[in-house]
Amino acid sequence: MADRNEDEIRVECPFCHGVLVVDRETGVLLHSARPAGDRKEFEDLLAEIAEADRRREDVFRQAFQAERRRGEILEKKFRRAREEASRDEGRPLNPLDLD
Repeated sequence: MADRNEDEIRVECPFCHGVLVVDRETGVLLHSARPAGDRKEFEDLLAEIAEADRRREDVFRQAFQAERRRGEILEKKFRRAREEASRDEGRPLNPLDLD
């Protein structure tokens, strides 16, 4: 009888380290195995999703507050510029009049 390793091809994925065992003659997948250390529990995955939702909500809240403050700052700048313009009694200087 032929050696088991001669009839099968063992392939290991370099990324996830999963193993595929393929029959050499037929090309049929005989066995597949995933590494045991990379599996996560369903509850852990749900907790990660909930944490991502909280982080996303915090980032949105911060961006919303920044945008609100931006509007207030622009309004203050506009009022100040309008006050300075109302105090200026002269007509603006036209650069073409300088010639």
